[in-house]
Formats: sequence, C-alpha cells, structure tokens
Amino acid sequence: MKYLLFTFFAFALMFTSCSSGDDTTEPVEDLGKVYEGSITLKSPSEIIEFGSENYNTITGSLIIQDLPNQEYIINLNGLNSIKTIKGNLSFINNTRLENIEGLSNLSSVYSIDIINNESLESIEGLNGVTELLGDFIIENNYSLINLNGLQNLETVNYLRIEKCASLENIIHLESLTRLSDGIIFIYNHNIESLTGLNNLEFIGWAVFRNNDSLKDFCALQNLQNIPSYFSVHNNAFNPTIQNIFDGFCSL
Repeated sequence: MKYLLFTFFAFALMFTSCSSGDDTTEPVEDLGKVYEGSITLKSPSEIIEFGSENYNTITGSLIIQDLPNQEYIINLNGLNSIKTIKGNLSFINNTRLENIEGLSNLSSVYSIDIINNESLESIEGLNGVTELLGDFIIENNYSLINLNGLQNLETVNYLRIEKCASLENIIHLESLTRLSDGIIFIYNHNIESLTGLNNLEFIGWAVFRNNDSLKDFCALQNLQNIPSYFSVHNNAFNPTIQNIFDGFCSL
C-alpha cells in the first residue's frame, strides 16, 4: 500500500512539475478582420466600398489598377485599416493616382510592384514596411521625385528601379542592409549618386546601366561581400566593384 501511495504522489508531482514549466506555445497572430483571397480595385467607388469593410488582413494580393472608361483612381483614402497583405501589393497602370497615403497603417506585405503610374508623386504610406521577402519593383513612374516612405525598409529579396525619369535621389533607402537576390537600376536619368545605399552590406548581384547622370558609387563601399555578378555600363561613370572597394568610386 505504501508503495502504491508513493508511486501515486511521485506521478502527481511529475505531472505538476511538467505543467508548471515554461509555456513554449507560439502566440497566435492577431489578424483582425480577414479578407480571404486576392482582390483588384479598379475605381474610386470600389476603393470606398472595400474600405468600408475595415479589413485588417488580406490573405492574397491587393491590386490597384485603373481600367479604360472607368473613373480614375486619385488616392487610396479609406484603406487605412489594412495592416497585412500576405501576397503582392500592386499599383499598375493608374493614370491619375497621386499618392498611396491611404495605406499608412500597412506593416507587412510579401512583395510590391509600382509600375506605370504616370502621376504618382509620393509613395509615403509604406513607412511601416521594414521587410519584403519577395520583390520590390518601381518602374516607369514619371512623376516620382524621391523614395520618401521607404526609410524604414531594411531587407528586400530583389529590387528593381527602372525608368523613373524624375527621380532625383534614393536617399530614403538609408535603412536598407540586405538585397538577398539582387538589384537592377537602369534608365534613371536624373540620379547622380547612389547615396542612400550606404548601409547596404549584402547584394547577391547588381546591374547599373544607362543612368546618364550616375557618377557616384561610393555608397557601395560598405558592402561586406563581392556580388556574384556586377554589371556597370553606360552611366556617367562605370567603375568595377574592385574600383569601388579601392576608393575609386566617383568622378
């Protein structure tokens, strides 16, 4: 009998000890109100209607895209409840879109495309995004002058900045430390310097071509790796990666 009691109390003690240990259960992510799937918003009325639902999370992609013979999208006011987009965020072929400040509460998104938005002047609204596991493409946005709104972005898989004719500088990429895949920087005719990439430590590969005014690559001197491919052609100055590391990085 004493043996049975001892065994019972020993088992109870062991169970209590295990139960009172540290709880290693992962906290459940609070997604708020969830929209399942992807959605394309094609007019101001669709943006207002979707915004009125106050979704916090989109499990797929969000596409903002004007369609012919529709009322033009000028801003994204009404979408400020969105915090997480599990897929891609795309702004494509919007003739009159001027800013994206309506997404100012966005903090998590997989990848971003900003393509062919001829009136887009500002990408403020992306201030809360610090990491992109996917790609970031900024292409053919004629009115975009700077990248204000990206100053908190730290890591991106692949970055392409192309044919942004009015872009004057990239200083707002100041927090960027890693481009896991690579960068394409082409046909940005007003850019004279890569200042803004000063904290970049890793690039998988890099292409800088056909930037007529680009003459200062010194921001790349802090790289901690030698990119697997480094192509610099048809810029105002065309150093090799070794030139840059040796201090011969600008005209």
